[in-house]
Amino acid sequence: MNSYQMEDSIESELHAEGDPRLPIIGTRVRKGPNWPFLYTGQDSNVCGTVIGHSDAHLNISVEWDTDMIFPYHFDTNHHQSNVVVCDEPRILQRENIAVGCLVERGPDWKWLDQDGGKNNIGSVYRVKKNNTVHV
Repeated sequence: MNSYQMEDSIESELHAEGDPRLPIIGTRVRKGPNWPFLYTGQDSNVCGTVIGHSDAHLNISVEWDTDMIFPYHFDTNHHQSNVVVCDEPRILQRENIAVGCLVERGPDWKWLDQDGGKNNIGSVYRVKKNNTVHV
């Protein structure tokens, strides 16, 4: 297996949904009321984007707007969650596109209604090194 295939395999495991009780990939989050002191600085006081569900019970992977990725517990009853869902959009600084951006099809779209149809909004959950974007 070459390094590209290995990277793709690791990324596909990271960017997967498993538990329907957890926020879907692309959901924006920020640290919650049960943020452990041990995690201080991980979020840099910005929002992040859910990029996957881990195999561990009720854990999600979050990519913070600083590009750091960490797993966090998400309690579906919202009593013990490390992060909470928020409605804050991703604001780009120097990038053209990044995880967490809201997007819709452009004028050159050629994949029928694979995106759910015209005027449908999606959330970027992965930007690969070759500039391929997953929504």
